[in-house]
This record gives sequence, structure tokens and C-alpha cells, in this order.
Amino acid sequence: MECRTGSVQLLIKKLHLLTKSDSLFGQLIELRDQLPDLFAATLHLRAGMEEYAGGVGYFRSPPTEGEVAQFRQK
Repeated sequence: MECRTGSVQLLIKKLHLLTKSDSLFGQLIELRDQLPDLFAATLHLRAGMEEYAGGVGYFRSPPTEGEVAQFRQK
């Protein structure tokens, strides 16, 4: 049991050091905040690829606020 406790303590220490780093923590928060925009861009690209494959050859308009809001609720 002592070995397991030591491993948990080591993991906690590593996590503490990671979250203590302002730059890493800031980057994680920034990435989290950009996820809805990334999702919207992905929807836009996917729709364009589907239309191109269908022979239309143009991209549809960006996703609506409703589509983005629906993703944010998930």
C-alpha cells in the first residue's frame, strides 16, 4: 500500500507543478475558449466539402449562431 500512496503523491505533485505554471494554464484556458470557433470552422469546411463532392463546387455560408449555440450546450 505504501508504494501506491507514494505514486499518488508523486502524481499530485506533478499536477500541482503543471497547474502552477501560468503559461501552461493560460494556454489551456485559451484553447478551451477557442473550441466553439474551431467547431464552427469545422462545420463550415465539412459543408463545403460535401457540396464540392456533390458537384456544386462552392462553400456554404458559415454555421449559424444556432448551430454554434447547440454545440456549446453539449
